[in-house]
Amino acid sequence: MEEMGEEVKAIVPESVLKKQKREEEWALKKKEELDAAKKKRAESRKLIYSRAKQYAKEYQEQVEKVGGKDLPLCKEQYVAFLDSLILGEWEDRMPRRLFRYDVTACETKNLKKNWNSNSKE
Repeated sequence: MEEMGEEVKAIVPESVLKKQKREEEWALKKKEELDAAKKKRAESRKLIYSRAKQYAKEYQEQVEKVGGKDLPLCKEQYVAFLDSLILGEWEDRMPRRLFRYDVTACETKNLKKNWNSNSKE
């Protein structure tokens, strides 16, 4: 039989070896994708922070132009700001084909409802 010092090598079928290799490749690919997504999220956070910082700077400049008084946003200015923010984010995602239609070409409707009301209708 075998001597005491020799190791017994098991014969592994080729299909098992191929499966192990394929699973290792998949795991490596998934790890790379996760790393890339993590890096992209970090860049996105930095971009959001820089945009907020720029907005605060512009707002401060407007306050200084008026004479140091805080500017309360009227409803129209607030809505215009939100519209520009949402449209900007929409336009950032259009080239990545996350949205398949142009939101600026869509018809808009104003809803006549008091959203601050606690009554159920």
